[in-house]
Amino acid sequence: MGRKSNAKKQRKESNYSSISSHKRQGKKLIPPIQQISNLKKLSWSNDTLPEYIWLSLIVSLNERDQSLKLLERISEYFGGIEDEKRPIDLKLSNLAKIEESTLERFIEFVCLHLGLKEGLQPLLLFENLPGKSTWERHLSIQEPNEEWEKLFLSVAKCLDHQSQESTDCRWICLHYMMVCDQLHVPSELFESLANYPDKEESELKMIRGMIRSMEIAMRTTAQFFTGEESVASSTWSTLFWEQGLKDTPCMIMDLGKEINQHTFVEYANYEKVISALKKHFHNTVATTEINAKHDGVFGLSLYCLELLGELLDSNNNTSILGRLGLRTIAECFITLAYLTTKDDESIWNMYRLYGSGQAKLAFLKLDEIQNKPKYINVNTLEALAGEDQWGEYVEINLGHWENTNLRKMSEEANVKDVYNTFYDWTSGFAHGQWAAVRNSSFVTCDNPMHRLHRIPKPQKSEFNDVTEDAKNLCNKILDLVSNVYPKFTYRIE
Repeated sequence: MGRKSNAKKQRKESNYSSISSHKRQGKKLIPPIQQISNLKKLSWSNDTLPEYIWLSLIVSLNERDQSLKLLERISEYFGGIEDEKRPIDLKLSNLAKIEESTLERFIEFVCLHLGLKEGLQPLLLFENLPGKSTWERHLSIQEPNEEWEKLFLSVAKCLDHQSQESTDCRWICLHYMMVCDQLHVPSELFESLANYPDKEESELKMIRGMIRSMEIAMRTTAQFFTGEESVASSTWSTLFWEQGLKDTPCMIMDLGKEINQHTFVEYANYEKVISALKKHFHNTVATTEINAKHDGVFGLSLYCLELLGELLDSNNNTSILGRLGLRTIAECFITLAYLTTKDDESIWNMYRLYGSGQAKLAFLKLDEIQNKPKYINVNTLEALAGEDQWGEYVEINLGHWENTNLRKMSEEANVKDVYNTFYDWTSGFAHGQWAAVRNSSFVTCDNPMHRLHRIPKPQKSEFNDVTEDAKNLCNKILDLVSNVYPKFTYRIE
């Protein structure tokens, strides 16, 4: 009970939904948030951060208490200005739409009276900055590299929409709307928003979430009432990120990072186990007739041990091939667990006949190809297909050999935990699915002005070592061997 309670508590505190909370629609599992009708997705980093980059510079380059006081003064500046002369909000694009004389006085107030000139100088790095000609009269750049560094710091702190700095920027947007009488809220909520800078840390968790949800709601509402085309990126937002890519290099900071400790298997022990397994095969042979069960048990076991040996060789245990090998061992274990659980002669024969049929199918396809591939001898395939009986008698099953699937087999064999643990993610590597390809071929660029995009790995992938998991699965397979043909006591150490 204690373990279940801890699991539930951990689930409540997590920021992702469980599988059980997903809704099944055909072959898709729909997460809870995607079940909301008419859902519109907005991106803080892609669409909104460039518009508030000047606020981001203020909150990122100053102490928090000071930056919040500065933001309040900026918000209150427009409170005393006539409605038609102030911007809809504090986005750079909308600031540039107000009368030039009003914008001139505001920028002078921000740069001179508030002393923010130095911190806002990175704005001039951008060729297409909204209202640039007005900003240029109050800002200047001496060392572009220094200004880029300020921008890197600011974007890095605000790229995450839930960061403290991003939340502070989003708070001042709501504050501005209240000052300008555009946002009316109950008194309790007004008190929380108005006194946000003075709140204790214990009170801030709930308030931060409220600020973020209100800001995104008001952003959508404002776009609806002002007739803006869509909630997609503004022209300025697009140009902001394009220039960041053009003018700054990709960065990789975590080269040489240690993945994990390696597991070592003594090769002498490994060879001893294989030798003992082969001896156990001969000791348990009862006939020279076809014995699908005996051959299946020992064949699958030896196959997996050979795979383990290859994983131990040439650092395959931390490679892409290591994941493919681990997947194969897991699939073989589930197959053998299923076969031994059913322990039905007809099912053992089905498994064997299916393999012969697949060899025949591959042979017939390759036989029609003029330029034969080098990896296989078609004569070997023909021999394998007709080993148990003349090939013309061998049927080809185009489905699964047991008319089921590996997941259902794992459930029937009571080894679903192995399926859940080892099969799904490693299958991504076998099938070249995007997440596995991305994990293998790319690293994250650490330049925040590149939005943490993906770039090719500068060196060979090194993943967590699969040796321990592969060894444990092989020992589970040897447990099955011992259950069916007692007593085999050797294990990989």
